[in-house]
Amino acid sequence: MARHCEMSRDYDRALVLIEQALALDCRNSTALCVKGLMESYMACGRFKEALTVAQDSVMAMPKNAGALTLVGIVLSHIPDCKDKVRSSATMALRKALQADPKCLEALFAIEHYNAALLLNPNYEPATKGIARVECLINGDDNL
Repeated sequence: MARHCEMSRDYDRALVLIEQALALDCRNSTALCVKGLMESYMACGRFKEALTVAQDSVMAMPKNAGALTLVGIVLSHIPDCKDKVRSSATMALRKALQADPKCLEALFAIEHYNAALLLNPNYEPATKGIARVECLINGDDNL
């Protein structure tokens, strides 16, 4: 139901439903709800809350590639972010790929870089980001 609300762009309702699911069955719902909760917060422009959800995931599962990727995704979506935030986003994705070089969510982040390049083919941070991710996938840790 929360996913339907999210797809219908009713993000506030999606947040309410996700929070209710977590309250009812925290253990089984957490893994399924965290990403939806984070995405809903981001869609509402509530990046601080989205980052808190992602960071809580990392605290609970510090070596989990999926949790590390969530942090990178949130940081990469913060509007008008500074280079330090972009660097932190890249670092989180790098850690995710080091934890699991085949992590689909971290690999999905490449699509974000590609989308940026579609908008501006000369956008150097996206070009460098793709190069970094490809090096990590190939096992080259000397970036």
